[in-house]
Amino acid sequence: MSDASARGRSNRNRGAAAERELARWIRDELGIDVSRQLKQFQEAQHFDLTPVGPFGIEAKYHARINVKDWWKQAVVSAKASSLIPVVAYKVARKGWRFVLPHTSAQGDWSHDYEFTVDVGPACFAMIVRESL
Repeated sequence: MSDASARGRSNRNRGAAAERELARWIRDELGIDVSRQLKQFQEAQHFDLTPVGPFGIEAKYHARINVKDWWKQAVVSAKASSLIPVVAYKVARKGWRFVLPHTSAQGDWSHDYEFTVDVGPACFAMIVRESL
């Protein structure tokens, strides 16, 4: 097996572990039972987790933070599913962050990266609770 294929498998395993961790946090913090969407590997335009209220979550755990590109991916899935896009990304040794549209962003602006906010877990949990 090549080094590239071993790295790819390691990255997928790390990503899957991060998705499971995020799903556990959502269950513990919000009482919402979510799970990984395995369709994400079979078909394009699916979020990583089952919906959290009106939100579709694209979960990322990478050494290099690239929120702008991840946001584009989340928007494609949001348009296909009529959910509000969220990018949840984990920063090593610092924890989770959540990027979502600012509450005043309406229509097409709600999908524009320039009109997003980056919040911590407590703020995201509050936003989800208020949307339910």
